[in-house]
Amino acid sequence: MNSDQVYQEEINLSGKGLTEIPPGVFKNKKLKRLGLGAKGFMAYSNISVMPDSPNYITVIPEEIGQLTELKGINLLCNKVTLLPGSFAKLNNLEFLDLSFNELDIHTEKHKFYGMQKLKYLSIMGNRFDSSDLADLRKHLNPQVRIIATLKDLQSR
Repeated sequence: MNSDQVYQEEINLSGKGLTEIPPGVFKNKKLKRLGLGAKGFMAYSNISVMPDSPNYITVIPEEIGQLTELKGINLLCNKVTLLPGSFAKLNNLEFLDLSFNELDIHTEKHKFYGMQKLKYLSIMGNRFDSSDLADLRKHLNPQVRIIATLKDLQSR
């Protein structure tokens, strides 16, 4: 990243085939929106998903917690298995798309509980059960839209 990018409000690295987040992203303390996902996806019969130009990020570094002004993160169709503890510091998030990663929401959900500004959370394509969804609804802003299935995505 060059010095001009350090102060951008939005960085879109979606669909670039990345395997890690470039370290320069974390220098941008005023960042509001971070795109690290696929450009989109096609769903087939509610069981199979084909991402359009995915990234292959497996690790989200602890430095993500320094980006406290973030309002939106797109991590659609990556290979993330674990969110860092610092993820819980992202209290200004309004939009979080974690769809089609390899997360176990049961072990990660507590990291979302302080995100009271969250309006949209997509966790479809990860591991979770109905009790995890109930816990999320109990601890998050009552108006948050939680997308857990393709049917949830199509409603509203």
